Amino acid sequence: MIELWDFQEILGTSARKALRKVLSVLVVLPTGGGKSIITAWMVKNAIAKGNTAYFCVHRKDLVTQMSGTFREFEIPFGYIAAGRKYNPFQPVQICSIQTLRNRLDKVPAPNILIVDEAHFSCSKTYSEIIDLYESKGTFIIGKTATPWRLSGEGLARHFKEMVVGPSVRELMDRGFLSKYKFYAPSKPDLSKTHSRMGDFVKEEIEEVMDRKTITGDAVKHYQKYAMNKKAVAFCVSIKHSQHVAESFRAAGIMALHVDGKTPHADRMKAFNAFADGEIKVLTSVAIFSEGLDLAALVGREVCIEAAILLRPTQSLSLFLQQVGRALRRKLEPAIILDHAGNYLRHGLPDDDREWTLSGRKKGKKKEEEAAVQVRQCPECYAVHKPAPICPECQYKYPIQSREVEENDGDLEELNVEEIRRQKRKEQGGANSIEQLIALGKARGYKNPASWARHVFNGRKAKQMAG
Repeated sequence: MIELWDFQEILGTSARKALRKVLSVLVVLPTGGGKSIITAWMVKNAIAKGNTAYFCVHRKDLVTQMSGTFREFEIPFGYIAAGRKYNPFQPVQICSIQTLRNRLDKVPAPNILIVDEAHFSCSKTYSEIIDLYESKGTFIIGKTATPWRLSGEGLARHFKEMVVGPSVRELMDRGFLSKYKFYAPSKPDLSKTHSRMGDFVKEEIEEVMDRKTITGDAVKHYQKYAMNKKAVAFCVSIKHSQHVAESFRAAGIMALHVDGKTPHADRMKAFNAFADGEIKVLTSVAIFSEGLDLAALVGREVCIEAAILLRPTQSLSLFLQQVGRALRRKLEPAIILDHAGNYLRHGLPDDDREWTLSGRKKGKKKEEEAAVQVRQCPECYAVHKPAPICPECQYKYPIQSREVEENDGDLEELNVEEIRRQKRKEQGGANSIEQLIALGKARGYKNPASWARHVFNGRKAKQMAG
């Protein structure tokens, strides 16, 4: 039986209290914070009171993964999934979303429906299931690290309340997530690419990224900063991922490509070899950015020590899902190699972010311009908030056009502590609620007024306590 950490029990209890008022609640906690453990704990308590529950996932790997978690909690369960035997007498069913969709008229509605990776909940298949069960009085619980769709839309379509756990930074400070070192190249030239459904057109960014001459070199920088560490490379396409794996193998580093079409047995073989250290690098498309917990899947301790970002994305959710794979708890800092320039669009993994069910607010500025929150000095390599002069070496930035040139060069480590120090200094100098709101706007926060009130009230509480 797994014992919950204090914040996990608090979050689970908050979700249960919310369900006394509404029929649907969204549980938000960073990758690696233990969302599956929280929901398993909630399920165990629910079935003790005679309830039934369906736990819905969108991939076969996740069916296997959740099975292990339920066994650790001694929860009796069956399956509604292709190739798995259905036992209607079990109070809990682990469901493949497609199989459940095909059997809606053959299985009873549960008392509780849990939606894994709930940022996918507004898809046609999930929506059909959620709408049907909600009409029958089923309680809906969603869990996600990033409560927006990949396009930035919110999840108010299916969830009436949201309960949010500790932030990435808070979990790092308490030792529940690992710290990290972030290395970044110059931004690749995406000036000729277009957007579709809120993100770059895959075929166009594949053409940019699938080149041996791309800024820096994934193999060289792995050898320099993360040699012999277990790493996952996030690629644009299957072809791109295969090429990246080939490049690593050509350099004598064992690497394999996996994707959603790789047979389940072959994926498990690759995952076990990765866990055993026989494979150092796994290259992938969409596998590791969607809730995969390798330790739970292979049944023993294993963690991703490095993330290699080779897919440019306009989606904050996708960026955080990817870097979060390397932030699971471990002694050594995670290594993040951002060859796609994603930090320029989305900031650092542990930046303060405000999530709402309504999603990202659209401003008048172009999304990419509004999202830039850090800048890297070409002279001393310090990374700081946008400013005309580097605060470290006083380098004056030239006025740049909107066209960004692609430059070859080494990745440089971001001075994360300096970024945080500058942010704390700025925040400490904002003495009024109005100044805090102005600071929130300058940082590009989605709801600067709400953030300002939170900070201001927190100061007052500390003053009263002191």
